[in-house]
Amino acid sequence: MDRAVIGPCRYWTVPFSPPLHELYRPIASLTDRLTVTPTVDHVEVTFEAPSDLETWSNAALEEHVFSMHALSNAAHASLLEAVEVLGKRKAFSACGHRSMSEWLVARLSLSHAVATSWVEVAGALEDLPQVAKVYEEGKLSFDQLKPLTEVADAKDDASLAEEAPSCSVRHLEGLAREKRKVTREEAARDHRSRSLRLWWKDRMLHLAGELPDTDGALVEKAIRRLADTASADPVSGRYEPFGARCADALVQMSSGSLEADNDVERTTVVVHVQETPGATAPLQTRPPGQNGTGSSISARIEEGPVIADETLRRLLCGCRIQAVEEDESGKVKGLGQMQRTASPWQR
Repeated sequence: MDRAVIGPCRYWTVPFSPPLHELYRPIASLTDRLTVTPTVDHVEVTFEAPSDLETWSNAALEEHVFSMHALSNAAHASLLEAVEVLGKRKAFSACGHRSMSEWLVARLSLSHAVATSWVEVAGALEDLPQVAKVYEEGKLSFDQLKPLTEVADAKDDASLAEEAPSCSVRHLEGLAREKRKVTREEAARDHRSRSLRLWWKDRMLHLAGELPDTDGALVEKAIRRLADTASADPVSGRYEPFGARCADALVQMSSGSLEADNDVERTTVVVHVQETPGATAPLQTRPPGQNGTGSSISARIEEGPVIADETLRRLLCGCRIQAVEEDESGKVKGLGQMQRTASPWQR
């Protein structure tokens, strides 16, 4: 690929060898910034990319987005056709790869999921010429095309090519899910793949994971139910964002589970409060960050982050406190009696 900068525009000139260059002739009609010039053994496709987009009107920018979307779809459609041909020839084996998706991962640095979707769609489009044409024209996005190829067949090609552009991605994905048959092996694999990862970062607990079908639906239903029934702020009368209410619901579910557990020691969230000797006022009555003698105090969750003074004061309204004396090296010298700041009936 040759690139040149001329005036306010950037130019790319890309050579294509026959017969692929024939596919690029219709692209020239999509934008007046694209020039197709056939030569003896290849064709040069030159695209003039504007560098003054900030001066364009909104209408012009929108039209530019539509044109570039159609252009990228046309190029991607040709790419998928080439992928299908290479796959049929098993060209990937010459490079030591076991599949066309592996070849794409190695050569184009794609993720395995994206490479697999390209290969699957490329194979399906061979029997769906009308759908392929609509995609080339930019009337379908790849997010629409992927599920569409899972439900379409040759006899539905023309009708779906006409209807699909007006369908949302969610609708098409729903149709694809309904058509898929889940085997026993797939269900077992999904169950084995369930996972949940938790880690602390910047005083926030991060979660990432996945659950199979019914388990995921159960958790989603429970969280959404609690989030939907959450009360509005008593002062402003406004509701927290739905995402915040879902997070509160997860905390509420976790708190209820721990309260129902009889093993108190194992279900207690431990907060370490470091205090200098000589404090005189009760800890829960002191100003934030101060002990009875005016020295600072700090608190952190066991194996977790430091917490704010106001959070500590809120926790002290209903918790169990145990004094621990440590030496300079951090070894425990003595333990005080466990005390409760508020009994269950008082809370």
